[in-house]
Amino acid sequence: MPDLIEPSLPTPGAGRGLSFRPEWLVALAIVVIGSALWWPVGNWYRGHLLTDERRQLADESTIFSERLGFAIERRLALLEGVRAFVLHEPDAHQGNLDHFDDFAGNLLARTSGIRAISLAPGGVLGDIYPRDGNQVALGHDLQHDSRPEIRQSIDAAIASRHTILNGPFPLILGGEGLVARLAVFEGEKFWGLVNLVMDFPTVLREAEFDRIPTTMRLALRNPRGEVVFGTAPVFAGTPVISRLPFEVPGWELGALPAAGWDALIAGRLLLFRLAGMGGVSLLALTAFLALRYQSSLTREVRLRTASLAGELAARRVSEASLAESHRSLQAFLDAIPETALLMDRGGGILAANRTFRERFGPGSDAVINANYFALLPPELAVDRKLMVDEVLRSGQAVRFEDQRGKRLLANHIHPVLDAGGAVAQMAVLSLDITERRQLEGQLRHTQKLDAIGTLAAGVSHEFNNILTAIIGQASLLEMKLPPDSPLLVHAEMILKSADRAAKLTTALRAFSRQQVTAPVCIDLNELSRHLDVAFGALLGSKTRLVFELSEGPLLVQVDTGLVQQALLSLAANARDAMPQGGTLTITTRRISLDDQFTESHGGGAPGYYALLEVTDTGTGIAPDHLARIFEPFFSTKEVGTGTGLGLSNALGIIRQQHGFLTCSSAPGVGTTFNILLPLVAGDLRPHSGRT
Repeated sequence: MPDLIEPSLPTPGAGRGLSFRPEWLVALAIVVIGSALWWPVGNWYRGHLLTDERRQLADESTIFSERLGFAIERRLALLEGVRAFVLHEPDAHQGNLDHFDDFAGNLLARTSGIRAISLAPGGVLGDIYPRDGNQVALGHDLQHDSRPEIRQSIDAAIASRHTILNGPFPLILGGEGLVARLAVFEGEKFWGLVNLVMDFPTVLREAEFDRIPTTMRLALRNPRGEVVFGTAPVFAGTPVISRLPFEVPGWELGALPAAGWDALIAGRLLLFRLAGMGGVSLLALTAFLALRYQSSLTREVRLRTASLAGELAARRVSEASLAESHRSLQAFLDAIPETALLMDRGGGILAANRTFRERFGPGSDAVINANYFALLPPELAVDRKLMVDEVLRSGQAVRFEDQRGKRLLANHIHPVLDAGGAVAQMAVLSLDITERRQLEGQLRHTQKLDAIGTLAAGVSHEFNNILTAIIGQASLLEMKLPPDSPLLVHAEMILKSADRAAKLTTALRAFSRQQVTAPVCIDLNELSRHLDVAFGALLGSKTRLVFELSEGPLLVQVDTGLVQQALLSLAANARDAMPQGGTLTITTRRISLDDQFTESHGGGAPGYYALLEVTDTGTGIAPDHLARIFEPFFSTKEVGTGTGLGLSNALGIIRQQHGFLTCSSAPGVGTTFNILLPLVAGDLRPHSGRT
């Protein structure tokens, strides 16, 4: 394609003898600048190598320092034993130490390198072991020695009451020795000094100073700064210094490489500098070749740029369309109030609505592209994986329920098919059906009670007809029998049993809401106040009765006698739940009921109601019994102690007054019965009472 070939650009400087191409200039600049920058890097590397060598030499010299310190410390410990010997001798204050030779001889026999042990009561050498060759030192006053360093060490030992180590000194019997001194006090009174002379060469041999490597030079100096082993030039250089680890401070061991520091690192430093310069040269060559190659690519890039610009414009249009589709899908998902998401075959989350994102991280989009199974607890993830595998295998939707704490969820996994009919993706929807199931349960319970009430009404009607015949025949029999007839007792028993059965039918009619009522308009607070006397006699002295009534009146249209009968049934139930006594609280207030409550409790008109709470502190009701407490003839009491009609009778009475009776309880926390009665039309206005 000759029409696309561009003419070559003239090189700067062409036609003037020499021409400097850009690649040459760049390569030269890299060499110059790299060389200038590498020199300080080499100096840094030199310091790094020296630091490593000093650390290694410090580790090696520390071994000798610790050996020497241990050898000296082991012998210094003998002074404490000598001081203890002096303090335990009964005539030590008079200078009478008859057992000293035996004690000192035993110490020298067990410890090598000890040349002499001496005692100096009052600072004057009074006894020494061994005496052979050392008698000339007896009677010497150490505190008035002509040598200043001796006097200073004596004063320091007395003032500090710690061991003082000096030397090495020339010994009377030849050789050099270290002299250790320790002051002895009887209470606060100065008794004198105990002294120990250790053979310096023996101590050095024990610390293996005769095995110092040829690559290392060691020197030892005392607290006075005198070099007592090795040569002074070691400390004149830049040695590694370690302190001897024993009680007496100031003793230092210096170490230097035998060939000097620079000789240790010369080879490595040279290789480092050569490697750096080689790297700079390689970088310059690479830059030169890259620039040469770049010039050959420039024309090709220009051609490709034009074609890519068109492709990029088309891609931007596609991406904008895809982004708009994604926003529409996300808006649709976020509009769903329940959890909804779209995932691939492996569980990767492709899209999720706001409810799902907030559940797994409030305000976070981190769940997108995450794995759905990784967000679930392990045991739940296994179950979900089985459900997903079933959808992938069958291509059919899977529906199941899931209990999470107190919430019940209905889950749906729907397959999303591709053009070929295979499952490509899956849509997951979770619906919270907790309230719906609760309403269904309450409705079933209400329907069951209604059915029981219908049955009770029929049974009580037929049973009442039978009782009428029984009572009539028994009454005729009682009238015709003479007063002294033995059959008269049986007739009376028949009449008493029939009367009890009649009361039973009356309770059944109350439960079925078929008894005759005489409603009147009354303030529920006034009705509650009149319960004080009746409840007091029923509950007994062990139970405290508390009233918490609303400030404003609560007008209701009810049969006063029937409502009091229902309240007495609740009070009797509370009394039986508190055999050891307790507190029964009567509370009234005004509340508002919505459609959901009335529909779930058998129907009724929503609006304002008067609430009367009867709360006891008794034993409470077990959950499996709580669902059946309003059923006729259901009782948790012992056989013969109750009919099981008290609460069912109370429920029938309250429902006959167009109200509601509910119960809440738990074992060990007491029981609360709520009586809800509709307020009359004139009392539906808001007022200042508690609501």
